[in-house]
Amino acid sequence: MTIGDYHAHTRFSMDCNETMEAQCRAAIERGISEIAFTEHVDHDTCDDESRAHYRYEEYVSEIERHRTMFGDRLTILKAAEIDWNESIRDEVAEFVANHEFDFIIGSVHNLKHTYVGFTTLEAMGGPRMMYDDYLDQVRGMVDTGFPDVVGHLDLPRRYHNVSMWDVDAGHFEARVREIFRLAADRGVGFEINTSGLRRGTGATFPEPRVLDWFVEEGGSILTVGSDSHRAEDTGHSIPEIYTELRSLGIDWRTSFVGGEQKRVSLPGYPARRSIY
Repeated sequence: MTIGDYHAHTRFSMDCNETMEAQCRAAIERGISEIAFTEHVDHDTCDDESRAHYRYEEYVSEIERHRTMFGDRLTILKAAEIDWNESIRDEVAEFVANHEFDFIIGSVHNLKHTYVGFTTLEAMGGPRMMYDDYLDQVRGMVDTGFPDVVGHLDLPRRYHNVSMWDVDAGHFEARVREIFRLAADRGVGFEINTSGLRRGTGATFPEPRVLDWFVEEGGSILTVGSDSHRAEDTGHSIPEIYTELRSLGIDWRTSFVGGEQKRVSLPGYPARRSIY
């Protein structure tokens, strides 16, 4: 049985104090067999401190050291969570071209040079405009084709207690389906981020309702990650999400070990129906 946590952070991310060793030990204790240390890579002007904090060469050295320490029990991926919006398109492209990773999450964190969690709905023009602006940026990022997967698709829900489906279900279903189609064409996948299950929203990012749309629109690349910033959260709810995926007819996830994209069967009982 293989379990992969494809979204975890260490002290190489500015918002995390956890050591890589602590994260590795927690992963092994919880039966995780693959872990991707997706440190924040930021370029927006509102993230200057985070940008200065990131140290690629030191990070790579630590990855290699921990592979030596834990390689017989845990597969460790060299990875990044790279923030994107249209204003930093060129900076991100240059960074990706000059740095090597096994796996990249592309995430939209900022609107109008402000983190979505540090603003108000009113400042964003209300929930509909906020989600439209957010999805505009997600679509632009997907169109570049640089990430392996899109991180936490409906992130604003974490902070503003309203989902896009509450605002206009039909409008946003059409928008998300169009993004899924574009992603399938560009070879970009999506993650299921379990952080919402421990942060009080009661659901993953994105919400499970969109997974049928993902498959129907040709989606074939899917990872699951805890978005852990503390060892106690590493691997959180991932086995349960595997069970939920199988109940929805998705009996696989995507592995990026060694930078090679590969479909891996989920552990447990077979799914009710095939999506192939």
